[in-house]
Amino acid sequence: MKKRAPVVERFLGWIEPRLGQLPMLQRVYAERDHYRALARKSFAMDLSQRIQASSAAVKMITSREPSERRWLFDALTEAGQTVALAEHGGLCFVVRLGDKYISRDLYATGQFEFDKVAVALALLKSRGQSEPAPNLLVDVGANIGSVCIPAVASGQFDRAIAIEPHPENVRLLRTNIALNGLTEKIDVVASAVADGPGKLMLSQSTDNWGDHRTWAGAENRVEIEVPCITLDSLDLAGERRHPLIWMDIQGAEGRALAGASELLRRRPPIVVEFWPWAIERAQCRAELFGSLSGYGRVYDLNKMPAGPQPASLEALWREIGIGEDKATDVLLLA
Repeated sequence: MKKRAPVVERFLGWIEPRLGQLPMLQRVYAERDHYRALARKSFAMDLSQRIQASSAAVKMITSREPSERRWLFDALTEAGQTVALAEHGGLCFVVRLGDKYISRDLYATGQFEFDKVAVALALLKSRGQSEPAPNLLVDVGANIGSVCIPAVASGQFDRAIAIEPHPENVRLLRTNIALNGLTEKIDVVASAVADGPGKLMLSQSTDNWGDHRTWAGAENRVEIEVPCITLDSLDLAGERRHPLIWMDIQGAEGRALAGASELLRRRPPIVVEFWPWAIERAQCRAELFGSLSGYGRVYDLNKMPAGPQPASLEALWREIGIGEDKATDVLLLA
């Protein structure tokens, strides 16, 4: 048998996930005659015909409105599939079907709250920061790469460190980094972040793969043991390293920042999810407020660009109140 050239092997590796979507289309678009016929015909096609038909199928998926892509995501989940390929704006993500939040939004719109990165960077530029612009993104709670991958791919950051504790999320994170050609620019740390190294229990959500928690309290959740590190154990120093810390770890931000005393002396800009309900249950309020006491400027990214800004974290806490559905993301500057 004639050996195929490496470029052919790479292309076949790239096209294989797309070929796999044809039988899915047969199930979930059964009422659409032309797609049903396409799926039925695909099994009688030669390779070149299948590649051509598969490309048409992928273009069909990505050209649809977000509401229709959300419907397709849900239909694929109900059909028993576990992962799907999402392609938008030149980026590719393998997403976890059944995850009703990050993966579903990535599949439907191509992004999950990435607009807040642009808002934060615009604020850093407009507020006259004396420090150089951030060139290293430290993505704490990176999930499957919805923040760090577009941040580096777009050139807004030179490099990123993606920190994620959940094993399946880590597998998809590494896959998505490789799919987008960023393995040399994004380092993955498969760990949780806390106030000391060791191990801790991660409480898993079944339908929100961005809501795994390092604190107890939720019923009917399976826990797994994961390693944990401190932010101070990472190599974030150096003349040419100017980090932006981006942290969303479901209320445990205070515990993570308690292990970052050396880093915080440099007062790098920090974005944290601010969710009083979860912070109280994680018992991290004192650690969070204490760690961030050296930061004098607070910006609620959900209110930008024109909304009134809180005078302090305490004021924002009172404004938001305690509720499971009451949260925002906050940029803190010294």
